[in-house]
Amino acid sequence: MKQDLQKYKNNIYSQWGEDGILEELLKRLGISNYEDIWVVEFGAWDGKHLSNTFNLIEQGANSVLIEGDTTRYSDLLETKKQYKKIIPINAFVSDNGENSLDNLISKTPIKSEYEILSIDVDSYENLAIWKNYKGNPKIVIIEINSSFLPYEKNISNNLGNTFFDTNKVGEEKGYKLVAHTPNMIFVKKKEIEKIYPNLRYKSHQLYDYIIFLKWRNISRLKTINYLFKNFNKVSIIAMLIKLLPQKAMLFIIEKFYEKESPT
Repeated sequence: MKQDLQKYKNNIYSQWGEDGILEELLKRLGISNYEDIWVVEFGAWDGKHLSNTFNLIEQGANSVLIEGDTTRYSDLLETKKQYKKIIPINAFVSDNGENSLDNLISKTPIKSEYEILSIDVDSYENLAIWKNYKGNPKIVIIEINSSFLPYEKNISNNLGNTFFDTNKVGEEKGYKLVAHTPNMIFVKKKEIEKIYPNLRYKSHQLYDYIIFLKWRNISRLKTINYLFKNFNKVSIIAMLIKLLPQKAMLFIIEKFYEKESPT
């Protein structure tokens, strides 16, 4: 089943189940010795808070953790005292120039084709950084604004990178979407058969419409319009829930999230 990675969601340090999904992805890629892998994450804060990679670091992974805020970077240095394989960098990552991801990482001993890149800076710059980055991680996790449906185009950059734009960049860079948590998780296309063998799917089928319902308040009229115009693309159950009275809709959404809300 094309969405089976959702069954592996588990939070140890992550917010939306990425810890469990990443462990399963590495397993399917045949990677079991975390001592040999490399992960990169920015903004890392103390390396632990809502981190997509610290679960792996704790199990021995090498890491490059980048944090621009000086106070948070001090917290990261405290974490490094216990986890010696962390390479901390104090910088705000940009899409080009001295603070480009390529330039910052070039100063570390990380291998050219490493395992995981986690991009989390809460803005459209997420996508610009990834688009211009020349590195080749096997797995990329990137934060998006999941309040827009997967086929909504021409959204202002001020509102963050959308599913549509992010997936387009991913495809252009040779990646295939494997999960939406609401972060988007991509794997190199050459590895996709290890993740979903003998399965052909379109990326929009992995979009989690329950997340859309929880994050975006749109009118019932617009919901009905989506249903009619995009009948073969949307999750009918999720969209029909959106047509319920607000109290009933919120009750169902909160019940759905009860087991998955971060601790």
